[in-house]
Amino acid sequence: MRLTKQTDYAIRMMMYCDATDGDALIQVSAIANFYNLSEKFLLKILQVLTKAHLLEGIRGRNGGIRLTRPSDRIGLG
Repeated sequence: MRLTKQTDYAIRMMMYCDATDGDALIQVSAIANFYNLSEKFLLKILQVLTKAHLLEGIRGRNGGIRLTRPSDRIGLG
């Protein structure tokens, strides 16, 4: 099976969020630095993931992103 770059990066973002503490907020810039990716492209992917209710974004100075539910309740399909 072939995945698009957008799908690959979306999965990576969700895995990164799962690897951290459950309720901790993660900065998109931290994910971009970890995977050496463009922050703008990750923000574009983040919009799709938030509309699908897989990630939630908190705005503001202390904001970030996190999974909306436990990872064992999220299907890859």
